[in-house]
Amino acid sequence: VRKQSYNELEIFQERWEKAVKDDTCWNDPYPQTTNRSRAF
Repeated sequence: VRKQSYNELEIFQERWEKAVKDDTCWNDPYPQTTNRSRAF
């Protein structure tokens, strides 16, 4: 189950990045920062 979830997450991220590239109007309201305070 864990491996399947990881694969689905990877597919989602790839689709998301492609959609962001294709949509020139879209602005990220929450840009990634290099200093992450939340630990996983």
